[in-house]
Amino acid sequence: MSEEETTWREIIVDVEPRQKEFRVAVEEESTVDEVVKTLVQRCVDEGVDITKWAKEKVGQPNVSFVLMRKAFGNTALAPAATFGSLEPPLENNERFKLDACAQVG
Repeated sequence: MSEEETTWREIIVDVEPRQKEFRVAVEEESTVDEVVKTLVQRCVDEGVDITKWAKEKVGQPNVSFVLMRKAFGNTALAPAATFGSLEPPLENNERFKLDACAQVG
């Protein structure tokens, strides 16, 4: 395997309703939204009702999932941001949290 084919970074994402973390391989070009959608789908595949959890947490039916960067005060990352564009640069095994917020718009 060439260096280009190996994983760029691995992140650890805490998913509260799942009660354990996901280890996720990301590429520099991976967007936050792609990772969020993948995590939500993996929860659904495991039988975790993440949508119900999100609605209860937010207190309304229209919710969005967000990825929070724990090392920087639980900063919400923009869905269109790529992991390669994060400042400061992404660390390997950096910790994140999947969270829910009220959907705007």
